[in-house]
Amino acid sequence: MKYYNIHICGVGGTGVMGLGMLLKEAAVPQGFGVVGAESRGVSQRGGAVTSSVRYSIPETGETLDERRVLYSGEVPYGSADLMIATESTEALRNLQFISKESRVVLNAFTLPTRGVDPVPVEKTIDVLKGITNRLYIIDASGISLKLYGSYRMANPILLGFCLAHTDIPLKRESMEAFLRSAEREALVIGLRDGKA
Repeated sequence: MKYYNIHICGVGGTGVMGLGMLLKEAAVPQGFGVVGAESRGVSQRGGAVTSSVRYSIPETGETLDERRVLYSGEVPYGSADLMIATESTEALRNLQFISKESRVVLNAFTLPTRGVDPVPVEKTIDVLKGITNRLYIIDASGISLKLYGSYRMANPILLGFCLAHTDIPLKRESMEAFLRSAEREALVIGLRDGKA
């Protein structure tokens, strides 16, 4: 059994929890054991929000063993295989989750967070480079605004980047199939109606 930890951080209202839910739901058809946790307290007030996604992945020829799956939804400090920062200052507030082995996908975008002065993206990049050399910088918000006239597509752009350029264990084909499936429709309807 292999394990893979994803820590997502950002600002309330930018889709951090939605991205976490998508990463959890899309892994189930691949046969992964999945657990996760979110910090929801300030998610609608412009405050800091996090989502943890943890996979238990059966190796070749192995079936999912319930005795060996992860039970805690929280990613332990220093053990994120991948951190996705949807806002750059929040990457600094979540440094405790990464190590030199972690991959970090940073949206080069700063959004004022309640009670925190924004830090220039360049300073965030310098700090992250001091921890890991597996740093990927993408202006997902800028790309979204340019191509779609809105910031709403920033997280799908970040997800596509992760699928193409990191070691995230989700298969692109599985993600595409999931997004087209009836399960996805039920998930979207549940989110829209406040049931998920």
